Amino acid sequence: MGRPGQRRDLDLVLAVWGGASEIYRNDGPSGFHPADAGQFGDRINFGSSISEADFDRDGDLDLYLTQWPVNEAGGMPNELYRNEGAAGHWLVVELEGRTSNRSGIGATIEVTADVDGSSRRQVRVVTSRTSWRAAGPLARHFGLGTAERVDEIRVSWPSGRVDTLRGPIAVDRRLTLVEGEARPR
Repeated sequence: MGRPGQRRDLDLVLAVWGGASEIYRNDGPSGFHPADAGQFGDRINFGSSISEADFDRDGDLDLYLTQWPVNEAGGMPNELYRNEGAAGHWLVVELEGRTSNRSGIGATIEVTADVDGSSRRQVRVVTSRTSWRAAGPLARHFGLGTAERVDEIRVSWPSGRVDTLRGPIAVDRRLTLVEGEARPR
């Protein structure tokens, strides 16, 4: 979703049990607007929960919509919507806690990068759930658009410790940050 150089904010996906699921594009100051479902296939199915992850490891987030109940008597199947429209740079950050829990659940990750000539900060919280009956990866995905490097990554751990990694940090990759170490592994 999006074209190089185009400002992108986090979009919103709603899995609606008993109704058609919905996707809204975040157009920044003008708010959320219904997205063209054609980008995700012919239709967005009914769903009970949804997860996002880079299933095909191409740097953009794909959606997995689950149905409940799934049955042979007409229940709809779970469905993977591959994101084929995204362009731009990205970074995936995974955490490894030492004093905090090993998975980094509860940590806040802030990534700062220069996008189209202005400094932009994105914030993600590491959670173990994405919606009812759904979980996504613990690694957090940051879409960076035109940013060719990251200037800073700041992690606020559940233990109260704050680790800061200053750039330049290469983009279009996955990295692991260990609590107490100010360098990627």
